[in-house]
Amino acid sequence: MADCYTSECQLTFDCQLISGRMLKDCLVAPFEPPNTTDVEQSIRLIKDNDSSLKHLNLNNIKNISYERLEAVCDGLKTNTQLETLEMASVAMTDRVAKRLSEALKENKTLTSLNIESNFVTGELIVEILKSINVNKTVTEFRATNQKPEALGNKVETKIIKLVQENDKMMKLGLAFEFPETRVKVTEKLQSNYDQVRKKRVSDKGEA
Repeated sequence: MADCYTSECQLTFDCQLISGRMLKDCLVAPFEPPNTTDVEQSIRLIKDNDSSLKHLNLNNIKNISYERLEAVCDGLKTNTQLETLEMASVAMTDRVAKRLSEALKENKTLTSLNIESNFVTGELIVEILKSINVNKTVTEFRATNQKPEALGNKVETKIIKLVQENDKMMKLGLAFEFPETRVKVTEKLQSNYDQVRKKRVSDKGEA
């Protein structure tokens, strides 16, 4: 089983931190050009349930109003096309995260969600994980680098319970303070991955 050496607990690692030193083969993040996604058009496409919109990347777009961010979240309630939503570094707060949490209870098609580098508190991250557990279609959730980033023991205990209740989650990007949380979350993600792999092998054998 893969050990969780980094603060981000997931089954795929770009970098591993061992004894305080980064491995030499650590990948360097490529330069990203400015994000030119048309936010207003994206909101219309989500609300119209447009089949051409499978992946929406709003990462690093500055000055998106709370109202527009909430409109993106509200559109998820009835959208059955979007599969990947990236909202990293858009100044999301608990106000927007609450709307996102509410929408995830109804959405059944989103599989990947990224809200890294925002201002979402640990309690709202817990609420989002609770909502993800309603339909269990989101298999990848990333929420590292929030301000403040420390989740605290109470929140991490809740996250352990929620992750252990979800047999579909494959990747979870969160910065954990306590080793017990990292171990238990990693073990559960590994178990989920193993079950998917076994099913894939079984299906091939029956084909």
